[in-house]
Amino acid sequence: MNTNYARYLSALLLLSFFASLSTARGDDTKTKAGPEPSQARTVSGRVLTPNGKPAAGAKLFALVLKDDRRAEFVSAEQRPVGVADAIGRFSVAVPRIRNDIPFARLVAYVPGFGVDWLDIETAKLAEPLRDQTLQLTPDLAITGRLVTAEGRPVAGVSVELDAIFVPDNEKLDSYLAGWKKRSLDWVPVTRKAWGGALSKIVGPMLTDPDGRFSVRGAGRERIVRNCQVDAVCRNALQLRCQAV
Repeated sequence: MNTNYARYLSALLLLSFFASLSTARGDDTKTKAGPEPSQARTVSGRVLTPNGKPAAGAKLFALVLKDDRRAEFVSAEQRPVGVADAIGRFSVAVPRIRNDIPFARLVAYVPGFGVDWLDIETAKLAEPLRDQTLQLTPDLAITGRLVTAEGRPVAGVSVELDAIFVPDNEKLDSYLAGWKKRSLDWVPVTRKAWGGALSKIVGPMLTDPDGRFSVRGAGRERIVRNCQVDAVCRNALQLRCQAV
């Protein structure tokens, strides 16, 4: 992927996050639903599992923001656009992220794996984009427990993850080495960046009666941020998803 494009998306994601912290929750301003159907590009290709086999039945989504510059990535729609066939092949129409953003995002997911996504330039909407490959990654669940200040478990609240960064070489070793030297190194060098509510793809992630939760679908060897807990707090966390 073009380096400048990756930087553009990373900057857009971070701006969306910081804007979300200053936006009033009670704002009921009416906005358009998102890009028009004509603002879409046809994309075809295949979805593979981590070992290179066809991911039959993989679900495909497009990220769509409302036509409001204050709209947060976490509030974006993950619009279903298709399903891969028995040999992992697909051909779908992928709308722009927003009418004023000349890019689109196609996401693939199969339960038990980490998501993969493709960022697409939409300057040439009429020109189909062919032979694209989305390869899922091994998953690593993020688990934890939510308790009150008194130590009592908090049950039945949703846990959300809305930012994923893939290291430049798809391994966390070099990133972790740099992070240990520079503890304030918040923005890693990434090959690609994700913004959007993961639960809208993998399904709701709720705390159980003991306050425990499991966030799935982010994948191994990735950096995840902005892990949020609805109705309790909205706190930014940074996690490194690496098996030990």
